Amino acid sequence: MNVMSLFARTEERTAAEIVDGWRQELWEALPGIFSDEEDRYGINDEGNIAIRKGCATLFVKFVLDGDSGVGGVVVYSPLVHMPEEALLPFYRKLLDINYDESVLGRLSTHDDLVYLARALTTDGCDQRAVIAAVAALASEADSIASYLIGEFGARATECDVFAA
Repeated sequence: MNVMSLFARTEERTAAEIVDGWRQELWEALPGIFSDEEDRYGINDEGNIAIRKGCATLFVKFVLDGDSGVGGVVVYSPLVHMPEEALLPFYRKLLDINYDESVLGRLSTHDDLVYLARALTTDGCDQRAVIAAVAALASEADSIASYLIGEFGARATECDVFAA
């Protein structure tokens, strides 16, 4: 018997099947992850999972590239609006946070918003890693947004995806 055959997958799954499995596993795990009274989660108008953790809203978008057959998940959070004043120290802090290797996502700016984002592909990743990344990024987004609001007077984003 070939030793490598012990590690071979018995059933090959397509990227679409993997991504669908990730979506289902994450959705089922959400009640256990986000159980604080103020935590909220649901599906937004684009079909993405939306999560509210503290002052941050996170979006989880499952993607599939039809040409390459590679699937993945993009987790992103519009954290804050940039402050009116003290932009140089603000940008320096964003660079410092990005440089910190303990930060799971990466910060970027678009227009006047600061985003935290991370992408995972189906290659070499499983649903446990996706669930762990979403939970960690939600906490990280809340922490970073709270810090930027308190330290620099940045305005919180108003993602009203849970309005009645």
